Amino acid sequence: MNKVFCPDRSRLVESRRILASINSMARTLQAEIITGEDLEIEEDLTMIVTVMSRESFAERVRKFARTQIVAVVGDRADIQEAAVEAGVRVMITTGVSAVDAGLIERARNKRVTILHSPHDTTTTTMLCRASVTMRHMVHENFLSFREDEVLREIQPDAANSNFHVFPVMDAGGRMVGILAK
Repeated sequence: MNKVFCPDRSRLVESRRILASINSMARTLQAEIITGEDLEIEEDLTMIVTVMSRESFAERVRKFARTQIVAVVGDRADIQEAAVEAGVRVMITTGVSAVDAGLIERARNKRVTILHSPHDTTTTTMLCRASVTMRHMVHENFLSFREDEVLREIQPDAANSNFHVFPVMDAGGRMVGILAK
């Protein structure tokens, strides 16, 4: 879970990563899908929060693959226009303003999906990250302990592990609890 929600400082680009389908994002956000296609396909997307000028946005977009960008644009028409012009994969609007009908048509032509989130920008960005499917969160190789092990003896292993929680197993291999750091 840390790699998704709290990436290492050397991998901060991971904090922008969304591994999800657009439908999963829309459900998590309780968003209205204004336009879009291929909504069920899980994608590896990069989120950009566009609290910036149009020029700064254009510069930021050049740093990422446009067809993998999720741009959270708020209700600023100039930034919405720039996102569609750039051909981002998903544009998420927040706020109460409706998206211009002409812009929706241009988005369809450029295959830009538009979602409207009922939440503010901060909540929207956090929820987008939470739309990841559980299969990306589950570790198959993990450190576990037996319920009859002495805490003092396992403490160094737990302390030196990158994991923060550890399954505790009984003699039959069933999980009987969780040990947390």
